[in-house]
Amino acid sequence: MGIGHWAPTPRRAGYAYDRLRIKLGIGHWVLLIAFSLQNLRNETIDRGNHGGIAPTNRFRVHLYNLRKSYNVIPISNLAFEPKPTIQSYLGELTMKKFLTTSLIASLLWIAPVQRGVAQTSDNSTFFDNFESNSASIDVLWYGQNPTYNSEISELAAAASSYDPWGDGSLDWNLTFWNPAEAAPTFSDYDVFVVGTGLAWSSGFSFDTSGILNNKSAIEAARGSRTFLSGQDADLHYFINARNNQPFGFLANAVNWAGSGTGMGIVALPDGGRWWLNENSFLKNELEGYVSYFVEENVVIPTETSDFPVNEGLTTAGLSNWQQSAHAGFNKNIPGYLSINDAGGSPGYAVTIVTASEAAGGTLGSRKVPEPTSVFGLLAFFAVGVASSLQRNRRQASSRRSRWKIDG
Repeated sequence: MGIGHWAPTPRRAGYAYDRLRIKLGIGHWVLLIAFSLQNLRNETIDRGNHGGIAPTNRFRVHLYNLRKSYNVIPISNLAFEPKPTIQSYLGELTMKKFLTTSLIASLLWIAPVQRGVAQTSDNSTFFDNFESNSASIDVLWYGQNPTYNSEISELAAAASSYDPWGDGSLDWNLTFWNPAEAAPTFSDYDVFVVGTGLAWSSGFSFDTSGILNNKSAIEAARGSRTFLSGQDADLHYFINARNNQPFGFLANAVNWAGSGTGMGIVALPDGGRWWLNENSFLKNELEGYVSYFVEENVVIPTETSDFPVNEGLTTAGLSNWQQSAHAGFNKNIPGYLSINDAGGSPGYAVTIVTASEAAGGTLGSRKVPEPTSVFGLLAFFAVGVASSLQRNRRQASSRRSRWKIDG
């Protein structure tokens, strides 16, 4: 598997198709609103021109006007029967059916969209069973040596296969940023990952210069989610026969951080090399709250065990890696929440995430308005129009016995 940016796949083509369907769905609703407003306008005109003729005979009034304009029939011969019939309700029933059908059709049009788009405000998903495994995120990974980058490329290629809950997964569009290269445009990416910075390992050659020389640019692009851990899951993924827990840990971390707004951050243990450096974008948040120690007993707290960021992970699976973690965080750190505690060091966490987003989804970035508010407004509009039609029908019932058009 080569190193660098992944080529498009059919799954990503499906994602592009879903975005097209969003646009078509929006266009459909614009036409619906225009039709509804025009319908109500015509109703008002009809009543003014024909002495309060009710909407139950709107269809016939329009037919009459059309024939009158083109002199198709003698207008003096056209009259309406004195009592309502099933056919006289055609105009009302057609409009109501149109509204109902349009609402259902629009939901079906817009529901199978990119997973992050289909997240609701409480980070649950909307219509989960539609086209799972269809989305992707753009991942910028801070490169090390060719061996390390090759291993991460293998991880990225397999990331979409990780889906223990069966609710969908993400493809990774992976790009490496190696320290000697010019800084990328950070805002082009959903997540920036900085792997383990342990210089003693033969698989790592960690150069901090790229991170420390681009503090302002990283801060400017930084988004709503940050994932910080003392667990060197990338190293253990390499050396432990592709153990499923380090793999799942990394897949969850990247997917979660990349599913917020802006560029998310994932940072694995730095070996004391850059987190607290004066030029680090993390220094102000971590200073006084991070400690370096070895931890074997990693505990997933009960309150975070069902968060998507911990999907498929267990306390036993994250522990006993022969040095499972190399750093920890005081659990009183502002703005963060522990999702994995340090079992041997009470009061410390080995993994923390942005507290306000901790329960958030892992199925794609939120780049367009969430559908719950859109559907709510459209449903409210539909109900309003239907109520107006119902009110007009009641008002018209008292006049149905005298309808006649005098040519």
